Formats: sequence, structure tokens, C-alpha cells
Amino acid sequence: MGSYDADVADLHRIGYRGAAVRIGSLDTGVDGSHPALSGRIAQFRYFEAGGFSFRDCDPFDSGWHGTHLAGLMVGGRSSDGFVGIAPAARLLSGAVIEDGYILARILLGLDWLAECDVSIVNLAIGLPTASPVLRTLVRVLTERNILVVAPIGNRGAGAAGAPGIYPEVLSVGAADDSGDVAKFSGSANHALSKACEKPDLIAPGVDIVSTLPGGGFGARGGTSVSSAIVAGMAALLREAFPRACADTISHALRATSSPVASSQALRTRHGSVRLKAAFEYLERGRETISRCHPSAERQPAFIDPRLSAKLACAKADERADAILEFTDYAARDSFERAFLAARSVHRPEQDRLLNLRHVPACIVRCPSQLICTALESPALRVASACDVDRGTHLN
Repeated sequence: MGSYDADVADLHRIGYRGAAVRIGSLDTGVDGSHPALSGRIAQFRYFEAGGFSFRDCDPFDSGWHGTHLAGLMVGGRSSDGFVGIAPAARLLSGAVIEDGYILARILLGLDWLAECDVSIVNLAIGLPTASPVLRTLVRVLTERNILVVAPIGNRGAGAAGAPGIYPEVLSVGAADDSGDVAKFSGSANHALSKACEKPDLIAPGVDIVSTLPGGGFGARGGTSVSSAIVAGMAALLREAFPRACADTISHALRATSSPVASSQALRTRHGSVRLKAAFEYLERGRETISRCHPSAERQPAFIDPRLSAKLACAKADERADAILEFTDYAARDSFERAFLAARSVHRPEQDRLLNLRHVPACIVRCPSQLICTALESPALRVASACDVDRGTHLN
């Protein structure tokens, strides 16, 4: 496993291996035929590149990233002794990364996981822009007692991506072999004091051996590796303390972390993860079983400047793609009726609308004029492009 293996082995020894815990993952997919992952993928869904459709199919990995992280979280014992952190847990894997429309596909993936009875979601992505509708869906998960874990990103000190910057997320940076913050590990710091706000923790993230597509093993690094390690640890704690809510597990991991050297205090908010200390903290009953509910205050509408620029130069009947989030379902239904009315008379084969199930939002392709009209509605909360500026999406 790595430098964290002693604590994991101790919990395995006393019988905790993640049994009955379901972990959601949005990544490049997973090689379900890998011997160490066989029988450990509870469900696999491919969210197709257009951003409007998905299909359940046999697990596959478009790269290596998802398979490597899956092995860390749920991998079973192999002939060379490798075993994942929570080998009795099961993974629900969504492939969202390898093509375009990544934001739309991630939203569909989160909407799916919200109803899948998962306890933990490892969201190993890093978007360069903090989409408000992405945060809305992250909040939906946390309100359902799901612990969302995400990497802070690999662009070094002072740089961070979404969703790792969100307050609701347990964000993780990378530690090197000596336990110091890895040079590439990102951070989000207060504008004035420079105090570190994210990541919450660091965990091993350099040259970590795990599963690779095709049945092999290999060493990889990055803050997503660190995030997968913490997600696996959280699975052991959720099995050991089934009455502890997601906030409590997150608090235990943060409260028992080992502080870093003062010279690195601006690189992590709390310190280096210590699984055994978190277990003992919960075992002593110090936790306060409470839930933090995100504020529901009315926020001003967010209009993606990329979408605005596209609409500004588009003809009224020219098709445009957008993600629209409304303040309530009635407003979304009203937009859907307008969409259906327009489609009935204007080239219906070109238009698409897909409603998200757990937030009043939709992904739409329709005449630009219809989206412009929606932008004027007081019930609109977010209007976003369906993709992000191309950047580093794997952390």
C-alpha cells in the first residue's frame, strides 16, 4: 500500500475492511476485469461525450487514472500482496472525463450518485472554474449524509480547482515520502492573511503503487491519489462507526491530523491524515453527531461569461448549448414548456433537453433566443456553458 499501510493494516486486523460501504467515483472509468477489482464494481455508467446521454455497460477505463484510484479504494488481495484500503467496499464508477462537455457530464454523474445509496464520493477531478451549479449538486450529496472527498489539484502552492475548494468538500493534498507537502500539491489561501483554507488534509501522493488497466500494477502520483487514499480510509471509519454521520467522519479525520512543519503551514489547513488516531477519536465517543446544513440564502444569478459571449454573436435561431439552474422546479418546468413549444415548430431534431433529477436544473440545446429569454428570468440562478476551458482535469 505505502507509508499509510500500518494504520490500514491495524484496522484490517481488527476486522474493518469497508464491508457494506458503497463508494461513488467519477473518473476515466475503471478496468473491471482487473483481477484485483473483479467483483468489486457494483455499478458502472458511461456518460457520453455529448453531455445528454448515458448508458450502463461493462466497466472500462479510457485511460489509467480511474483504475489506479479504484485499486487504492477497493482493490482485493493480489498474488504480489497488494490490497486496497477498503477491499470489502464496493465501487460505483462513472466515466466522465475523456471527452468534451465535461461539466455537463460531471453534473449527470453527481445526479446519478445522489440516488445510489453511496456513503462516500471520491470526485477526483479539478475544474479551473468554480461552477455554481457544480457546488449545488455537491451540496445535494452532503445534505444526504454523503462524504464528498476531492483533490486540491497538482498546480502547486496558491493554485486550486473545484470542487476541492468548496467548504462542503473534504479536500486533500499530497505528501511526499518524507511526509512533507509535495511540491506539486496545490492550495487555496486567504487573500489577506494568506492562511491556508484548502486542502483540509494531506495524504501520501508520490509513487503510490496500485492497479493499472490490463491486469498490472504501477506507481503513480498526484493529489487524486491522495484523495482516493482518504476516501478509502473514510470507508473503514464508516463501517466501524455506522451511526456517525459524514460530517463526524470528516471532523475526526481533520481533528486528529498531524500538524506539518511551520514552514509548510500555508500548504494545508490541518495536517497529515492519521487513520488510527481518527479511529481512536471516534471510539472514545468524542464526536458530536451533528450535521452542517449549507445556507439556503438567495444568491445572485451567475451567468457564465463564455456563454454570454457566444449568445452575443449568435443569431436568434442558431443553436446553443447551456446548463440552466433555476430557483425552483416550477421555474424549470416553465422553461421546459417554452422549449417544447419552440421545438414543435423549429427543426425539432436539432434540439435536446435533459432535466437533472435532484436539482431544478437542465442541460439544453436550443435556439439562442430561448436561452437569452431564460437569462432574463428572475428565477434563473445559474446559466453555464456545458464545458470548461481546457485545463488539467485529472489531479
